[in-house]
Amino acid sequence: MTSTNNQTLDITVNASNSIKGGKQDYSLFLSEESSLGPGLEIQSPENISYGETPDFNLTSLREIGPAKFSIDGGENLSMAKENITSFYNISTNLEEGTHDVEFWANNTEQYWNTERVQFAVDRTNPSLNVSQPVEDANISGNFTVNATAQDDVSDILIEEYEIRSQTFSKEGFFNDTVNSSEFEDGSYNISFNVTDAAGNFNSSIFNVTIDNTKPEISEITVQEGDILASDFNVNATVSDTTSGISSSEYTIKNSGSKGSGELNSIVDISGLESGFYNISYLVKDYSENLRNKTVEAIIDSEEPSLEVLKPSNNSFVKSNFSVKALSSDTVTDINSSKYNISNSTTKLLGSLNNTINTSKLSEGAYNITFRANDSAGNLNTTRINVSLDKSRPEINFISPVQEENISGNFSINATASDSLSGVESIDYSIKNNSIQGSGSTNSTVNSTLLEGWILQRLNKRY
Repeated sequence: MTSTNNQTLDITVNASNSIKGGKQDYSLFLSEESSLGPGLEIQSPENISYGETPDFNLTSLREIGPAKFSIDGGENLSMAKENITSFYNISTNLEEGTHDVEFWANNTEQYWNTERVQFAVDRTNPSLNVSQPVEDANISGNFTVNATAQDDVSDILIEEYEIRSQTFSKEGFFNDTVNSSEFEDGSYNISFNVTDAAGNFNSSIFNVTIDNTKPEISEITVQEGDILASDFNVNATVSDTTSGISSSEYTIKNSGSKGSGELNSIVDISGLESGFYNISYLVKDYSENLRNKTVEAIIDSEEPSLEVLKPSNNSFVKSNFSVKALSSDTVTDINSSKYNISNSTTKLLGSLNNTINTSKLSEGAYNITFRANDSAGNLNTTRINVSLDKSRPEINFISPVQEENISGNFSINATASDSLSGVESIDYSIKNNSIQGSGSTNSTVNSTLLEGWILQRLNKRY
């Protein structure tokens, strides 16, 4: 640059560095009548942050006289001479913070020059606040690794983490998403590390458990296809080898009813309609892995229907009589349908819709119990009373007598008796190869219409 007068030029250089709000100023004295002042170069401090007070070192390409410096506009401080071009000061101690230093020196011709630089003294470790994950977290799937660091004097230069186990290591930077499926299940520590521009360091170590395996369910109490007729227990053996079990519960539902609860609970079926249900065992570990095992079961709390067809209640039955009934169930199948016939001394069992062999039964009064069981174990019973009469009634013929020859009108008459069930009716029939007739006893018959043998029959009530 060309000038006609001696003048001093102030040159300010702004640049980005590690010191918050840092800048460096240069002052240059120019003269047209003499050589330039000494060219100064600050060796220390630099425009950076220091963990301790730095040394103050100044050099020049030419011989310089006494050199001084001032910090933050304070008093002038002397510098020791190392040689004709170098001066230093190592005895100054500064507080933490940002500082401005200005150096002065002249050459042999007594022309002065100055140099300025801004720097920081930072002895304090940066703060570190870990946000994700939390200490002793149980982790599965993708998770975030993040923390915040702060320093009041210097900039933060390094924000990084490392995940380690005995066999695995992964590094990265804060606010990172990590896929835990890359890891084996087990325990890990995550170290969070921050360093500021002055070299101050802070770290924090968190322990976590990575578990991507679902818990196990075994030994369930309600199995696939079970038929449940009464209150039942829903339970299972559950386990998780890495993070442990956090919850275990069940749900039960069909199209119209539903319920839920913790495992090892008794389910009250009084509020559940009969039908098919899905029962789900739900087990979750502390890493939020969920295992679901679902079975289909039948709830049937209703007894089957049972309708007795034969014999009628309070009726008389004869030898080898039939027992018949209709049984059905709207939810499950009929498992068995049976009867038992008994009195004070005898009991006989058998299947319904059969003929009872009465050869081992004596005459008299009996109870017949009809039983129908469905597949759920629900039972319906109906009892009736009958009287067994295996003997024919006694007949006493009055007229005509045996082998009697008759003509004209004749009387047909007889009496009958039965000691158990009584006589219901007495009638006769008369017939030969070409003629037959019948009627009630105590009747008069015209023999001119008949020829041959007469057969008389007596009917008894059963």
